[in-house]
Amino acid sequence: MEPSLGRLAPTDADLPVSPALEGDWGAWAEGQGGPSESSGKSPSAPVVLPEALEGAPADVLELLARDVVLEFDEPVIQAKGDTDEYGIPEGHTQEFGLPVMESELDLLLRGAEDLLELDDHSGAVDLLFKAKELAPSDLRVESLRARSERMLMARLESKLGDLGRVPAVRLQPDDIIWLNLDHRAGFVLAQIDGSVSYEDLFSLSGMTRLDTARILVQLIDEGVISAG
Repeated sequence: MEPSLGRLAPTDADLPVSPALEGDWGAWAEGQGGPSESSGKSPSAPVVLPEALEGAPADVLELLARDVVLEFDEPVIQAKGDTDEYGIPEGHTQEFGLPVMESELDLLLRGAEDLLELDDHSGAVDLLFKAKELAPSDLRVESLRARSERMLMARLESKLGDLGRVPAVRLQPDDIIWLNLDHRAGFVLAQIDGSVSYEDLFSLSGMTRLDTARILVQLIDEGVISAG
């Protein structure tokens, strides 16, 4: 058809424009144009958050960032006494709540008494010798020492037998060299020549009667000399 007179033909500007797929998405997100305007759809209703209570922080991140410290009062247990804290029974304590400790002298005396009950007079004499060095004038030491030495000497003399007998050396000189004898035992052994008795050796040794008797019994037990 030919256009009627008095009317102009439509141009491209008069034609409806299709929605553009390309546009300023950032502007659309801010409500300043973009596909949302050309789509003809009404914008969604804004989401309204409830207002925070008065005095409380409105920012959730601020709530999460807050350090919450809970303080609890720890129960305090009071010890009944100065020694309960360390499991030490009350009573018999010295300064600073420590148990009363036996002195070295008391330990030696108690050990000597225990050995005497076990009939170990030689061991008791050795402990009492150390106790006498610590307390030369202690009456307890002197009493126990005299008792133990008397009982030990009686036992040693019973092993020696008649003190008038003459002992004799059983080993050869070359064998005696290999013996593990101390200088005191070596001196007593050197006095035995087949003519001196036990009683003579007590006088020649220059030691106490008890020490000489112990050495002679040791030499007999090890087979170095004969009883005579």
